[in-house]
Amino acid sequence: MTTKPGDRSPLKSGNGAALEIRSHVAEVQDWGERRRMVEAIGVLIVAALSAMLALQGWKSRAVNFDLITAINSAQELIDTGRLPDRGVVTSLGSFTPPGAVWFALPGVLVFRDPRLFEYAGSVALFLGTLFGTFLLTRRYLGSRCALLAVALYAFSEPGLLAASSLWQRYPIHTFYVWMVYWATRWVDDDNPYFLGLSVLTWALGMYVFLEIAPAIFAIPVVWLLSQSSVRIAPLAAAVVVAALAWFPYLRFETSRNFVDVRSQVLWVALWPADYKQSWCDPGVAPAGWLGLSGISAAQTSRLSAALPSIPVWTTHQLDYWAALIGKRVG
Repeated sequence: MTTKPGDRSPLKSGNGAALEIRSHVAEVQDWGERRRMVEAIGVLIVAALSAMLALQGWKSRAVNFDLITAINSAQELIDTGRLPDRGVVTSLGSFTPPGAVWFALPGVLVFRDPRLFEYAGSVALFLGTLFGTFLLTRRYLGSRCALLAVALYAFSEPGLLAASSLWQRYPIHTFYVWMVYWATRWVDDDNPYFLGLSVLTWALGMYVFLEIAPAIFAIPVVWLLSQSSVRIAPLAAAVVVAALAWFPYLRFETSRNFVDVRSQVLWVALWPADYKQSWCDPGVAPAGWLGLSGISAAQTSRLSAALPSIPVWTTHQLDYWAALIGKRVG
């Protein structure tokens, strides 16, 4: 059978079509990669601008009084290798889990100025929240709405505070967002491994602050509405990893009969009934603290009389106290 010069071989025609399809697929993939890179750069630009805004005036800031125990535990981990087993003291008088210690650790390692100890961890968590917000929003509303959501959070009051502080309620923003994102992947992809990631994210958020605890009730509601696949292996892996993270705190709580956990879950205060008396008793201050060592009995008496008029929640502002005591005691 002869083939005229103008005829096209079916085989060659098929190969050409396949090559054209592969070329088109490659172009789409390249465009998708470039688009993802541009989106990531957009999120990073928003994060950089908002973080610079949040950190303005850092030289005039004192270390958050609530985080002093976390910073001390981070320094102890560096000096002795002792794993942190308790976090900050809540307004109920109970110890939180030590998640904040791990976020304070990078700042303690990198910086020497205590005013900067929070920022390495807080900015990293802030960046994680922004990327989680972007991925979650883009999944349902597209890239433009996702970038808008990122900008709205980044320049909002809670967002700016989260970028500059490790106070317990701010780091859990990150865990909320990623817990929801993994849950959406579990539903949309029908992949039970994403359920394990969602539960693990929740458990690690609990390790930072127990206020995230009610978020777990969203998981059974999502399952009832979607009937997505559930497997034991991913959940078991999540439980094992979470248990390893929680072990030091649980061991500490065992020695205290889990009083701190019960305090935070049941909202029961642990403060002594007469704890306010210690605020007005200079005798309980450590020797040498705020320049009080060596003061006379008359000075102590005058200081005791002056203390009730001093606002209680300014006690962590050491410079203010030093000046004030100097004027009061004389």
